[in-house]
Amino acid sequence: MERLCDYGIDLWSCPIEYLIERYDYLKKLSNRDLNDYIELFLIGQHLDNGKYMVTESCDDNHNIESMKQDIRRQVGMFFNQLVYQYVVEEIKIVELSYLRFLVQALSNFKFFDKISEAEFKLLANDLPVIFMLENKQITKKFSNILTDIILENPMNAEILIQTVHLNNQRKISIPDDLTPKKRDDMFSDYIQSSEANPNYIKDIFSAKFTPPVDEYTKLCAKRAYDEKIEEHFLANSNTSQEFGYIIGIKAMDTQEIKKISRKGSTTEIMYNERILLEALDYPSILQNFIYIFDFVDHEFRFSGIELKEEASSLMRVFQEPSLGEYPDGVIFKNKQSILIGSLGVYKKFLEKNNIFLEDVIVWFFSEYLVQNFDVSGFGIVVPSKDSSYYEKNSLFHSQLHRVVKEYYLYSTYGEIDNELLNRIATPAYEDLISLSSNKYLYLTNKRIIDINNFLFSDQTTFAYPQSSMTRTFERVLSKKIRKSKLADWEKATYNDLSSEGIWADKNDTIQFLNNKEIALLKDFFDNTCINRYWIPEEWGELLEDGSLNNKSEVWNRLFSKEESAYLNYYLTDKFSNSRSLRNKYAHGSTEDLDEEEHEHNYIVLLFLFILVVIKINEEFDYKYRN
Repeated sequence: MERLCDYGIDLWSCPIEYLIERYDYLKKLSNRDLNDYIELFLIGQHLDNGKYMVTESCDDNHNIESMKQDIRRQVGMFFNQLVYQYVVEEIKIVELSYLRFLVQALSNFKFFDKISEAEFKLLANDLPVIFMLENKQITKKFSNILTDIILENPMNAEILIQTVHLNNQRKISIPDDLTPKKRDDMFSDYIQSSEANPNYIKDIFSAKFTPPVDEYTKLCAKRAYDEKIEEHFLANSNTSQEFGYIIGIKAMDTQEIKKISRKGSTTEIMYNERILLEALDYPSILQNFIYIFDFVDHEFRFSGIELKEEASSLMRVFQEPSLGEYPDGVIFKNKQSILIGSLGVYKKFLEKNNIFLEDVIVWFFSEYLVQNFDVSGFGIVVPSKDSSYYEKNSLFHSQLHRVVKEYYLYSTYGEIDNELLNRIATPAYEDLISLSSNKYLYLTNKRIIDINNFLFSDQTTFAYPQSSMTRTFERVLSKKIRKSKLADWEKATYNDLSSEGIWADKNDTIQFLNNKEIALLKDFFDNTCINRYWIPEEWGELLEDGSLNNKSEVWNRLFSKEESAYLNYYLTDKFSNSRSLRNKYAHGSTEDLDEEEHEHNYIVLLFLFILVVIKINEEFDYKYRN
């Protein structure tokens, strides 16, 4: 019979029958070794956590509470009586997967409080250093010894780098004796190692460490990373595959707005010239960005943001962002290529018809808002058409600042005072409030979030029931899951969600009780938030009076949290990998760019400016209609 594995104490993944089976087996053993007591300790952890699976075949004869008390008594007696010499000898037989739990148990029962530094140093030779760093008390007491152990091997730099990964589940403590200077020296040794992982090297120069890594070390890391990437592509030049986009506008005989085709690894996106020629007035041009070029989705959320699980599971593992990084992986970059590329093509198309996007933006603020919503005070200055792209960027970035300040004044005071405008600093994007109430909603109820993950995530055990390749919620919607065919552990999940009113079985077929609620939950899962301005009336009823009442929080801002982060990625230095376009042009840090790069940056700026126009128009339109 195999020992209990590390299922992950925070995951609901271990059947209660297995815990009971292992407990009964270990209880009958007359001669237990250290591994046996560690396993008992681990069983107790699962029981105390309470997130084990209870299936229909569970034996009710076991009293879980009495099991927990018995395990605490047996484990406590054993570890409280341990002597140092026994641990030193027996640790050599402990299974590798159990060493982490041995450290936890020894710490829980104050074993490390009873030993000297010399004794700890000898014991540490048989323990992976990362298991000790996961314990704050051990790290603090034996800081100098652990620092020496870390510095002995440059590859231990990867442990320190893991602390800045956003999704890092290990809570690693850094010894007080490991100064920033010692850390950066180890990073330098790691960078020069032939075994260094390029992804970790990238973290050294791109992630936000506390205290920060010194600039020279970051520069060395950047150069080493670029060199390794270039070596990789040269070595794999015969097997690598390039992906690209061809975006254009051409005459079509059909009524299609756009046509998408794929030729090998290249995607071709062609927009219908005839339809675009029929919509050359300024209002239609702005609407084209919404309904033809898809700058926003059906709830007016930025479409350039990478959504949950758009990338494959494997891609999400390899592209895990570091702490302080914006998630700009492959999917994100592909989206930007399409959106910004489409804008560049459309801009040239309009200019051939003697229409300039800068004039459209000026018209929106100076005429459209006044004529349609009686809102005055907005105004911008656009660069001349013969200005260089460097000059256009510099001026237009300042005008984006101005618009943000103008909106802030209007949303705060109901008017735009030009004297006050010149006295205030540019507010953060996340601080711009909405003109109406209850705009964005985010789920906050942990139980509902857990249910969402069970239903829609591809990372849960119930994502693909009965070994199917089709996701759970899709199979339920198509009425293809039979309750009688579920495994015991699947029935446990089914029963739990049934008690929440999510689904029920009718004639052995599992069916959702409210498909509209499922659609709302799916929108929350995919997009993190919903925009109350544009959701169906039935969804509003669910949020106000139905099953999701008081399960979410309001984010009453012009931009959602994700949209604010998106703008900050492009314009500010909030993230370690930000493009920082606004700051670069404001502080003259673009001397090494050529005119072509300035042109690309200007198209990006136009793209962001249009997104801001769309969101401001959304606010006034909704307020006016309501």
